[in-house]
Amino acid sequence: MPRKGLTIPEALVVFHNLPTDIESDESSLSEAEDVMTAKSSSSENTDIDEEKDDISVPGPSRISTVTWKNKASVKIRNIPFTEQSGPSDEITSLQDPSPVSIFFTLFSISFIETFVHQTNLYATQKGNAFTPVTVQDILCFFSYKYSDGDKTIAQLQRFLVNK
Repeated sequence: MPRKGLTIPEALVVFHNLPTDIESDESSLSEAEDVMTAKSSSSENTDIDEEKDDISVPGPSRISTVTWKNKASVKIRNIPFTEQSGPSDEITSLQDPSPVSIFFTLFSISFIETFVHQTNLYATQKGNAFTPVTVQDILCFFSYKYSDGDKTIAQLQRFLVNK
């Protein structure tokens, strides 16, 4: 599969052409000075509010003091559940309502392929040696996790103790 992106020499050229922090700060300062000069030369704002220059007044760039209070009474609204519960019509109308057909009704193959792709991307980012995951691997994993779901904790403990 071909790699997308820059080659190492291209990336180095881009990296070396990036402005340093000092250059970035100088350019942003000069832009800010230009804006300030334009604002001060405009005749629209002739009144100067002295409170805006007061540094003790909290402004958008200052963090105001947060005071935590213990609220003794918190009212929680109990909102009734009004939707239909139980399996949907799509599930109940299946010709063969086996666990596999229900699973594929809920999760499409394209979702599982995306899951496989994202799993392999994550494993690649970790940098460790790995075997790429396939759709069949993920389906086996899901079926194993699904079969664990119908076991009780006591059954799982007995299984693990007997091994």
